[in-house]
Formats: sequence, C-alpha cells, structure tokens
Amino acid sequence: GHDLVIRINGAPAGSIDRQSEHSAFAAHVGTRTDVRFVNRLGEVPEESSKRSMCLFLHEPDLPEDCGQYCWLPPATCTNSTAYAGKQRRKGKRCELDGLRCIGAGMQDSDHKWGHHKVFLDNLHAGIADQIVPRSTAGFKAIVYAMSVCERVTVIGFGPTCSGSVGGRYYASDYPISGFHHYHEELALLLRAGKRGSRAIIPPEARMWLAAEKVTVALPKCVDVEAASQLNQLFTGFGTSVNLVSEGSLGSS
Repeated sequence: GHDLVIRINGAPAGSIDRQSEHSAFAAHVGTRTDVRFVNRLGEVPEESSKRSMCLFLHEPDLPEDCGQYCWLPPATCTNSTAYAGKQRRKGKRCELDGLRCIGAGMQDSDHKWGHHKVFLDNLHAGIADQIVPRSTAGFKAIVYAMSVCERVTVIGFGPTCSGSVGGRYYASDYPISGFHHYHEELALLLRAGKRGSRAIIPPEARMWLAAEKVTVALPKCVDVEAASQLNQLFTGFGTSVNLVSEGSLGSS
C-alpha cells in the first residue's frame, strides 16, 4: 500500500457507496485522499468535505501591492516593485496580514474549507517550473511527493487509450488547458523512473529530495504501437516508455 494518496484539482476519489456517482471509480483510483493540489480555480469535489486532508493552493490569491503575476511561480512575480497596469505604484507595501486562503481565480472571497488544512504554496511551483515551464498541478504535486516520500507511484499521468493528453476520468466544467507541456512532463517522469529522481531535479534542490524511485503506471490500453510513438517523442530526453500496469501496483 501507500502511506500518502495525492489527487489533483477536482479529481474525485472512488466511493464504496453504490449509490454514489463515483462508485465506479473505486476499483481504478481508490477511495482515499490525503493531499490535494488545487490551482487558482479552487475546484474540490464535494465529497472531499467528509474527510480531513491537506489542501495545497499552489496559485494563491496575493495582494496586488505585492506585484503582478505573484499567483504564478515566484520567478514571474514582479515583487521588487508593484504596478497597476503600466503605472508604478509608489509608497505601496506588500502587506500579507490580510492574506486569504483562496486561489487567484476564485470568486468566493471568504471560502470556507471546513476542517481541511490549507497551505498557500508557491514553493513547489517554483521548483517545478525550474524543471519544466508552465508545469501542471499534477507535476507540482509530484515534486512535493518526491520531497516527502521514499517511493513515488504516478498513476493516470499520461496518454489516454485514444492517445490524447491532458484527459480526465471525470466530468469537469473547465476545458483542458493547452498552456502546459504534457508530453514533456511525462517524458521527464519516465526519465526519473529509469535514471533515478535526481536526474530531473536541479542540483540546488536535491538536498531535500527524499524519493529514490519514481514509478510511472501507464494504462494497459496503451499498446505497443502507441508506446513506440511515445518513444520517438522521448528520444531527446534519453528515456523510454516502460509499461507498468496499474494492477501490478498492489504489492508495491
């Protein structure tokens, strides 16, 4: 088994309640969630309120006086000077006393997270973007997992049976973003699986690295032909696709 289960944004866990719309997910994605990484939209499944978890808001809402784009990774924040459009705002300080626990794109300015532990986090976003720019929430979560776990298993991070990327196993009102580098992220994770975690982590960040092993589980339906096509894409990363069935993870 695993000591920690991490999910991303609105991805629901399965349910043992057969009346639940998520009951069919249980056999495939499990029923437990310990940590959830959530982007600026703050989308969390309703059933998440039933169990306490750690929520990492990796695109937090920060005051405008702290600078532009500060909800993105730290390197994009104009934190040396605050701006309003093209006008420099003089005499303004970045005051964090009134910081709110919401994502930068949330409309509810006083959102109640219940009994969850909420972290406004751009540390892991900063590290992830040093590895691959405009990283997904999932990649940021994996960077976090690599810092606290000795072994990391990545499930559902890759192409679907039809070969598309960025797909979800659940319905969502939000479109799949073309902003991210899905193929490149998967290639890097496969490299980490083959060469070890240190192969993709910047030298200055390796001192906190806990994970020696990363296993990427691709769906069984990704056949040899599809894997061959992926291998062509990953040639530049010095790695190859290793098909690991999700069913083989029970003893890990």
